[in-house]
Amino acid sequence: DWCCKHYGRGCPHPTMPPRPKPPVVIPHPVPVPAPAPVPVPPPVVHTSLPYDCNADYLNCYHCLMSRWSVSKRAWCCSHARRGCPTGAPPTHPAVPAVTSLPFDCNAGFSNWQAGWSDGKKAWCCDHLHRGCAPPPPPGPPATSACPPMDCSVAYNNWHKAWTSEKKQYCCTHEHKGCPGM
Repeated sequence: DWCCKHYGRGCPHPTMPPRPKPPVVIPHPVPVPAPAPVPVPPPVVHTSLPYDCNADYLNCYHCLMSRWSVSKRAWCCSHARRGCPTGAPPTHPAVPAVTSLPFDCNAGFSNWQAGWSDGKKAWCCDHLHRGCAPPPPPGPPATSACPPMDCSVAYNNWHKAWTSEKKQYCCTHEHKGCPGM
């Protein structure tokens, strides 16, 4: 019986040789792509300072006038030496921060020439370009090297052709067209 089972011999009935066992298939895991990492937002930097003097900073005072508020320019100038109208302020011993500006340059602006003190005019003009005195009027035009009148033009008929101004100029400057000539 054992020989029949294992070798197909001595069996009471003719039998087929045992079937080969199917090969053992080991399943291979299918790679699954890892999920895309979720971007981590940058950490929020908390500060106890009222202004970040590095944010949106340009080394150009006139440029900062449109980007930074008046109070931010004043605070950053005095604490971080940034946004100053004429460079960094002189170094002083630590002074408690001033929470307001020395003048409100919007108050009374419609009548600044008569209503503001000289100190307010100077501060507002220097810091905010408000309340500045108008520039002086232009001076007289520059004199040219050319004479204003050409005494050779119409000299042959100067009595009738020349104006009294030209007669006076040519007589004084070139001794032409003088009375009695």
